[in-house]
Amino acid sequence: MSIFLNSFWSLFQSVMMIFLIAFIAGLLVRKRVLSSEHIKGLSIVTINILLPSLIYSKITENLEPSEFPIWWMLPLIAIGTAGIGIGLAWLIWRKHLPAKRNLLPLSGIMNAAYFTLPVGQVIFPDQFDEFALYVSLYVLGISPLVWSFGKIMITDPNGGKNNWKGLLTPPLLANFIGLAVVLTGFRPYVPAFISDGISILGQATVPVATLILGATLGAIPWKFKSIVRDMSIAIILKLLAVPLVVFIVLYYSPLPGQYPLLCNLLILEAAAPAATAMIIQIRRYGGDEQKAGSIYIFSYIACLILIPFWLALWNVLSP
Repeated sequence: MSIFLNSFWSLFQSVMMIFLIAFIAGLLVRKRVLSSEHIKGLSIVTINILLPSLIYSKITENLEPSEFPIWWMLPLIAIGTAGIGIGLAWLIWRKHLPAKRNLLPLSGIMNAAYFTLPVGQVIFPDQFDEFALYVSLYVLGISPLVWSFGKIMITDPNGGKNNWKGLLTPPLLANFIGLAVVLTGFRPYVPAFISDGISILGQATVPVATLILGATLGAIPWKFKSIVRDMSIAIILKLLAVPLVVFIVLYYSPLPGQYPLLCNLLILEAAAPAATAMIIQIRRYGGDEQKAGSIYIFSYIACLILIPFWLALWNVLSP
């Protein structure tokens, strides 16, 4: 028990550091020091430039297919992990569809980059390059899911058309380009000044993403009395049921002995709150912002305890 408590406290302090930065950013939005236009501009820069730069640089700098032959499994694991939450949510609310269809992605699709990258940089500073590589490959599975199934389920069906072009986000394209450079053997031919410049841009992703995360949450209205039951179930599914299933599967898999850092990442991703991109989709295409916003706010509050809990439990019990 003492080992668990020591691990939990250490992880809690690390996660608290990230939440403190996010809280300050949210407070600045509440006090109107930062406006929605500021956050929108930062989000555009991050999605179109910073995050793609980080993804490309970590893949091209750290991915060695011969040393990490299961790299292709990470996008599939990401989709499967999200599918656990979506499937459980469907079982619970299947008789209330399509009225409650927006609860399906909120119960399964996780914040795969904006949340996990800052936490990973604080908890695993000496292994962050490897950690960021895993996150980049994980995003390869989550990004199209967010902008296809997630967008269709979370937004107003009359708010805008859904088409394949919306799936080709800059982070997803950066994944494809980075993998193409590595798998074709073209990596040695990329000029150093290009690789170094992209890497420098990518280094700005984590602090900016933390600021955006906090500011996005700070702009969400605190109105939740009418949806307490649905909100509670969605949070239980996403933050308790999904990580529990992943925990059990990983425990009986061969991965802990071969890829301990990867297992920590998979636990962290499973316990991560819903993707904040979906609240942006609601604001752009319409949807129930009050319900989604309430789930987001209380999910992130719960994560302050549950993220250290799951990681500490894994560190104590993992094979």
